[in-house]
Amino acid sequence: MTQGLLTEDQAKARLEAAKKRLRVVRAREDLAYFLVTYFPDDFTNDFGPEQLDLILKLQNGVGKGARIVRALPREHGKTTILQGFAIWCCVTDRKKFPAVVCEERGKSILWLTWVREHLESNDALRDDFGDLVSTGTWGKETFVTSNGCRFIARGPKTSVRGLKHRNQRPDLVIVDDLEKDDLINTIEQRDLMERWLKKALLNILPEGGDFVMIGTKIHHDSVLVRVLAYPSFDAKSVSVFNEDGTPTWPQQWSLIRIEAKRAEIGSEAFATEYLNNPVDEVTAPFKRKDKGGTPYYHLYVEDDLIIPGSKPPKPRLLYNFATIDPAWSGSKKAHWAAMQVVGVDEWGHLWIRDMFREHCSELDLAEAVLGFHARWGILVGGIETVFNQRGFKQTIEEMMVKRGRSFELRDLKATVGTKDMRIRSGLIPIWENRILHIPANHKHTPALLDEFFTYPKGKSDDLIDALAYIPQIYFVPPPESERLKEMRERAVTVVDATTGYVHTESVPYPGDEEDD
Repeated sequence: MTQGLLTEDQAKARLEAAKKRLRVVRAREDLAYFLVTYFPDDFTNDFGPEQLDLILKLQNGVGKGARIVRALPREHGKTTILQGFAIWCCVTDRKKFPAVVCEERGKSILWLTWVREHLESNDALRDDFGDLVSTGTWGKETFVTSNGCRFIARGPKTSVRGLKHRNQRPDLVIVDDLEKDDLINTIEQRDLMERWLKKALLNILPEGGDFVMIGTKIHHDSVLVRVLAYPSFDAKSVSVFNEDGTPTWPQQWSLIRIEAKRAEIGSEAFATEYLNNPVDEVTAPFKRKDKGGTPYYHLYVEDDLIIPGSKPPKPRLLYNFATIDPAWSGSKKAHWAAMQVVGVDEWGHLWIRDMFREHCSELDLAEAVLGFHARWGILVGGIETVFNQRGFKQTIEEMMVKRGRSFELRDLKATVGTKDMRIRSGLIPIWENRILHIPANHKHTPALLDEFFTYPKGKSDDLIDALAYIPQIYFVPPPESERLKEMRERAVTVVDATTGYVHTESVPYPGDEEDD
């Protein structure tokens, strides 16, 4: 072998050493590269635009008195990014005293556990940046690395004044999901938390110290929401959707996965956890319960339609009315076609008997209307008529003539300003007077309740929009009329073979019976 030439092993060693030098040089300056290089199991998908924006702000703001606040959806990698950032600050000597605050002390300790375990056992990290495990303080709540960086965990509203490490105050404060429901129920609790954050937590930072706060808005007036409004802070609130309806992190959250999550947890929780748009329970038009805990609505089963104390048991007589909000399209992005069948009893209570919500053609919707009439004996129906739907009413009327079954069909007009005004004026009195009864077992009941509880911030409002037209057409059966007495005597209870619903079969008006 010629003298001076490298052996194959020596050449490989030099090549690996050169790669390491380049890798470390890049990792020291490029936070995104550092994260995917040393924590590949945690960052398996490409970063989305919002993750990259956060990472760049962290990278470029550190050591400059940064004030970075982000509201991000659940499961969007925010905690792991911050944990990796904390390690990056340590191994590159950018920070000497990071303090971590979560919703409770135990969560903060778990947060630091991830950091400590990677310093102890992440082979790639240790090979490139050395053994950072010290022989001194190395606990769960606080530990000091071999290069003199101290990490500490704290809970909310705990004492942070006087925290020191070698005469140095915390130079990085990371606040990750500070709030939980039972800590922000009242304005007094929220005010107390904000005062602690402003007077204690922010004030422990020295000149050039950095503050990073990240979380999800779990209340419309949470501390996170308040801090997002601080004028001097780099603040942003992010939804799972972009303004054009596309996912903000498509590499991890496709539209299919997003909608599956919405269906799994319901629109109300989805608005909070993934849209960062929590419903204001104080100003929400349709509250679940009053201050005493009494629900504003009633979920009923068919036995509830039996008149209490009647012997033999007799069902309530209901006058059935229907409202139709047309929309025909096969596209799942379009508005739903919606229909409500509501029975009104002699006490003026409204019982939702059936609901329809589909993406369908004009003909399919017309067939559904006639099918509901055949089942429920609709007395009066109403159709929302706008310029492109005026022919639909005529289509139904022509079909009724051909089939020999008809009912009065009226035009529904948006007579009260905007749709929002119509929904509020039409439904809030019914809601607050507790005269609305909703079928407990109907397939569309979860969607209806979601629309009520997330209005006006929910994804859809088609069912409640159709329901809001009911006051335009319904009337209450006169309890003492001879007609009512005759109908009550002739009413019979029928079990629907398809759905299993028990209902009062429609009885013709006296004199309206078909001739033999």
